[in-house]
Amino acid sequence: MGSFLKSVLCAAAFILLLPITSEASDDHLALSLVPAHETVAAGGDIVIGLKQVPDAGWHTYWLNPGDTGLATEINWNLPSGLTAGAIHWPVPQRLTYAGLVTYGYEGPSILVTHIHVPKGLAPGTRLPVKAHVGTLVCHDVCEPVTADLAVTLTVGTPVPGAGALTRAVDALPQPINLSAQPQTKKGMVTLDFAAPAGTPPFRLSPASLKGLYFFSESQDLIAPGASQVFTPLPSGFRLQVKAGDTPWPAKGEGGVLKLNNGQAYQVQVSAAMTPVPVTTPGSERLPFMGLVTALGLAFLGGLVLNLMPCVFPILSMKLLALTRTGHDKAMARHESFLYGVGAMLSFLALAGMLEVARHLGAALGWGFQMQSPLVTAALSLLLLLVGLNMSGLFEVGGRLQALAGNVSVGKPSVHPYASAFMTGVLAVVVAAPCTAPFMATAIGVALAQGGLVSLAIFAALGLGFVLPFVLMAHILTVIPAVARFMPKPGPWMDRLRHALALPMYAAALWMIWVFAQQVSPVGLGILLMALFIIAFSLIGGRTRRWLAIAGTSLGVVIGLAGALQTSTSSTAAATLATAPYEAFSIARLEALQSQGKPVLVDLTAAWCVTCKVNERTALSDARVLKAFRRTGTVYMVGDWTRQDAGITAYLRTFGRSGVPLYVYYEPGHKPVVLPQVLNGSRLASLLTGQAE
Repeated sequence: MGSFLKSVLCAAAFILLLPITSEASDDHLALSLVPAHETVAAGGDIVIGLKQVPDAGWHTYWLNPGDTGLATEINWNLPSGLTAGAIHWPVPQRLTYAGLVTYGYEGPSILVTHIHVPKGLAPGTRLPVKAHVGTLVCHDVCEPVTADLAVTLTVGTPVPGAGALTRAVDALPQPINLSAQPQTKKGMVTLDFAAPAGTPPFRLSPASLKGLYFFSESQDLIAPGASQVFTPLPSGFRLQVKAGDTPWPAKGEGGVLKLNNGQAYQVQVSAAMTPVPVTTPGSERLPFMGLVTALGLAFLGGLVLNLMPCVFPILSMKLLALTRTGHDKAMARHESFLYGVGAMLSFLALAGMLEVARHLGAALGWGFQMQSPLVTAALSLLLLLVGLNMSGLFEVGGRLQALAGNVSVGKPSVHPYASAFMTGVLAVVVAAPCTAPFMATAIGVALAQGGLVSLAIFAALGLGFVLPFVLMAHILTVIPAVARFMPKPGPWMDRLRHALALPMYAAALWMIWVFAQQVSPVGLGILLMALFIIAFSLIGGRTRRWLAIAGTSLGVVIGLAGALQTSTSSTAAATLATAPYEAFSIARLEALQSQGKPVLVDLTAAWCVTCKVNERTALSDARVLKAFRRTGTVYMVGDWTRQDAGITAYLRTFGRSGVPLYVYYEPGHKPVVLPQVLNGSRLASLLTGQAE
């Protein structure tokens, strides 16, 4: 009751001392509204932040202020049709003063709110957004502060806005599918945090457990000043802490888990939930079988990945290599082996980068490199070079041929083994946009487990990816009857080489389209200019080597410079589906669920080939479009072409690390995760309630 009484006294002081003012600053606290964009699309969401900047030594409070204090309140005054979601609070700090422990912010903080703008508003419409803010700023004394703030938005095409707000959104606690059931005994509460059955376990290293802290969103459930003791469990971890004066409510309470590296997760604690079964330390069968299953799924996913569209350009290069080395048994074996080594090391390198990012607190997933305009620009340039080389428009020294996978007729590249190795590396880079069946679960387990388990799963994925080509090359050398069917080298190889250049040009065009989704029109223009410079320099420099080298170098520099241009602010620009859709946001999804509307969530990206195939087939199927209209299902599209912390966090709640992800929300039922390769007939049946 002590903390409750202190809060009542603070509230009384707050009410009695409220100044009536329209100013956005106080002697010790500056307040301002920071919109993500000055313009907002009709039917979309706008993120607005309340920026609080206290003087040095002063602080404001979190949702749960702790032993004493008051949380900031925002009362919105919005134009008709606009709706505001709940406040998204940044990760709090644990503050101590005179034996009291409070939760708040000693420095600048931004409280984030999503505001939904209705459809049907004409471009140019001005939207005055007003907020009445009440808060408390404290040092040795506490002073209540109020302010009436306003910002005017304009309906139109969103343009990039405040970088500080983007960083604030990225730093919010990530929602994670982790929950606990409290057990109170003798004044102590025990919380066993674990992922739901059937999902990857959530484990933390001993070092991470030492710096872990749990912030309860409600006062008096746990004692803020008490020590928190964490111990590892096979499927999660346990927290033991002194209980507060208030019992845990049956409806459940949220909280924030803060790691010692600053990363934080949004979790749920409920007294009404069914306890999650915890595997005892002596039981090894389930974890071992789970690992075996993940390895098997990764291997199968690697096999199927060879059949995905994004790998076709690389397969054309390997097909051409086989025609050249088919009659040279030693060459075929060595090149296939080095191709496999290059691909395997690339998969392990990806696993290592993801593991490092995980420890640094970054939220990355499968295909993360394709979210960088620098990578897509570099791949556009490289694929164009490979295509021009296979078309016979230029022949250069062995080093570039090795990097580009050159396969000259009659006279092999100066470094054929380096060529095979680099082709394996390129295959993995280009394969990243595809997520084959079986892969999603395996990669989700890898990223959740980390360490050696992650490396083992990525190694199994790589083994499945390289095995078909390596086996094919060895079959040609082991079974002479098969080798006799291989045609002998001749002029036909030049014609085949030119024909197989077409997939390279197609892949380059695709990369240019992906690049266009990530940068401004100026950046796209710069890249196109660079591609023309490279092409004309190589064609015109066939007899003047200096011109080819200088022009290509200049084109590469210009092309990569285009990637530095300001990104566009498209909303769900990656989708090709013809069904009407809304931009994905957690706030809008929660609002639709509260209204009892069915929702299909589609997380996609411009570089995701599997996503594009689904959009051109199942999601554009006439039966599916009719089912959308008939059932009133809201189709929400989230664009992960560029890094988006909100989408990454949503992916992780389903144990996924990459796109596509399709989730169907039927009112009154649990969400249904759909297959990565959609079937139009089955999707239509699901939407209309006729699925088996």
